[in-house]
Amino acid sequence: MMDGTTSTPAKINFGTTYNHADAGFTSPRKISAYWLHKFHGTANNYFRWEHIGSTGALQVGEGYSMKGTSGSAAILDSQNYTFRGLPNNGTILMETMNATGTGENYLLGNPYPSAIDADEFILDNMRDVVNGRNTSNVFNGTIYFWSHFANKTHYLEEYIGGYATYNLSGGIIAVAIDDRINATEDEGGRIPQQFIPVGQGFFVNTHLDPEIVNISNITIHGGQVTFRNNQRMFITENDTKKSVFHSQEKKEISGIEDSNTSKAEQQRIWLKFKSPKGYHRQILVTADPNATDNFDLGYDAPLIENNVEDMYWYFNNNEFVIQGVEDFNVERELQLGVKIKEQGVVKISIDRLGNIAEDQEIFLKDSLTGTIHNLKNEPYTTEVEEGVFTDRFKLVFKDDTPVVEPEDPVVVDDGPFKVQYLNEDRIILIKNPELIKVNRIYLNNLSGQQVHVYYNIPLTIKEELPVERFSAGVYILKLHTAQGIITKKVILQ
Repeated sequence: MMDGTTSTPAKINFGTTYNHADAGFTSPRKISAYWLHKFHGTANNYFRWEHIGSTGALQVGEGYSMKGTSGSAAILDSQNYTFRGLPNNGTILMETMNATGTGENYLLGNPYPSAIDADEFILDNMRDVVNGRNTSNVFNGTIYFWSHFANKTHYLEEYIGGYATYNLSGGIIAVAIDDRINATEDEGGRIPQQFIPVGQGFFVNTHLDPEIVNISNITIHGGQVTFRNNQRMFITENDTKKSVFHSQEKKEISGIEDSNTSKAEQQRIWLKFKSPKGYHRQILVTADPNATDNFDLGYDAPLIENNVEDMYWYFNNNEFVIQGVEDFNVERELQLGVKIKEQGVVKISIDRLGNIAEDQEIFLKDSLTGTIHNLKNEPYTTEVEEGVFTDRFKLVFKDDTPVVEPEDPVVVDDGPFKVQYLNEDRIILIKNPELIKVNRIYLNNLSGQQVHVYYNIPLTIKEELPVERFSAGVYILKLHTAQGIITKKVILQ
């Protein structure tokens, strides 16, 4: 690797100290060998970073971490490098990945002197086919790009960045966890696209939650990661653009949309979530005929970060930042999970749309408030308490708000029903000794605001209603029964 700042490449000035390149630009450029590392080991094990310095060995196809050539450079400044040597060609097999235990991360990089098609790379490492391709699922079908978009520091806890994510459904930017950068146009970095540029590094991971494995009957076998010539693409960069982090997304390249017909026809919805503490998360759902309602390897991207506040798709009892489904028909409901550290206002909005028809309706359904909000008109803003909620918000494609009809005569706080609040269990116990049919139950506050609706009430002598997420206070239960509407007062503590 050489300094490509000028037309005649020069040897880089490598130094061993951590702050070797912290000052201004020099000629030739400086790089601190202190920060040159590779990684291949179990997830969440930071000590598996292996120092390689400027003279260490890398297997062809392995990626490495490094820092820039000047402490005075802006985050988005570019640095040109020239690589000299024999170009790589043909099939490249990496070290074996282990799929047992907590899973394994491997830092890789595009080894060819040309862009590679990320879709072909994923398929080559997950399809059970012949003709020289792998016959096992090597990793979990998603690739992760580190995006460092704010703060120049040598202290790990002060890094401001995250992992942009890409699979066969598309890509999302990294989560942004600091409002100082959320207000800028570079919030979360950029969305990775289908073509991975020369020299771009990325992670793959073998972990799948055991519950996903049990439900989907999909297993990650591990094995050798494979690069092949069929993944290579002649994709040129627009000369007026700069080459930056996963830079192909910025290129106006003729023919990219036509290079993969099914990709060009995918319908995509990117949602944006802003939390009370200022976290910004982008998630993606894609309509693709190859996807199903359950976990699909290569189309659903598991959440790999543990932020104090976040939003994600929630299905199969797991969290995902990218989800693939068969279509966006009017009956489909996509469950969202929300994790909140401190009570406050959240905002959920449409961030981007891809191949979505003008007449396609997109709503956010809030089961707590009974609201069905049109996201194509404006973002949805509401207050959420501290906690993790996986049954409150859904993305839906029709407004099925029930038509209000004249209610039956109301029987006020009377009748055969008995209501008791169990403080330790945070449940409302409803006793129905006469087994009177109950169609639905509304929980309202004293202002008359509906805070929750319970449907599908079984015909039992005792029924428990969970209330763990509601604030203490006096509430009114409205039981819609075969004998009319019966109201009961209940005090939640």
